[in-house]
Amino acid sequence: MSQFKSGEKFSETHHKIISQIGHIVSNLGASSGVMSILMSWGDTMDSEQTLDMAKEYVDKFLPHVNSQPLSQTARAFNTLETVNPNEWILQPAPFPVNFLPK
Repeated sequence: MSQFKSGEKFSETHHKIISQIGHIVSNLGASSGVMSILMSWGDTMDSEQTLDMAKEYVDKFLPHVNSQPLSQTARAFNTLETVNPNEWILQPAPFPVNFLPK
């Protein structure tokens, strides 16, 4: 189990989850910067450090993300408000959706 100065502890399961997420985003074409941030989480950086690095990455390489209004799903997630799925506006995915193995 990893422990940081912040007192945060990462179990073996946390490390396995991070590793699996790493495999997923790598296969979706994540950049080396994104992979570095993700794979350092729980290894050399705690959650706060990882969040700071992720925010810096978004600000530097994806500035349009912070200027876009939040989708209903993101607002619901961020504020825990209830959103009616019948009101969702479906938009094309920004990535190929045929990435699942056949």
